[in-house]
Amino acid sequence: MRRYYPGDTALQFWGSKQYLKGIPLIAENSYDRSRSKSIFTKAQIRNYRARIAVLNKKLLGGDAVFFLYKE
Repeated sequence: MRRYYPGDTALQFWGSKQYLKGIPLIAENSYDRSRSKSIFTKAQIRNYRARIAVLNKKLLGGDAVFFLYKE
């Protein structure tokens, strides 16, 4: 059985983009740690938030939970 939880956040986008550029979540220039030192503009973050809101509404967010049962 597969269930979707429409609670994803913009982290799905900016976190992935940071990792692609070698910036972990705990880095000083991570958006999570310091928005002023971040590589993202306010417009980019607004865009990520809008995109994830649409995906959540359609139940197409980036996370899924799987329950596995042993027979």
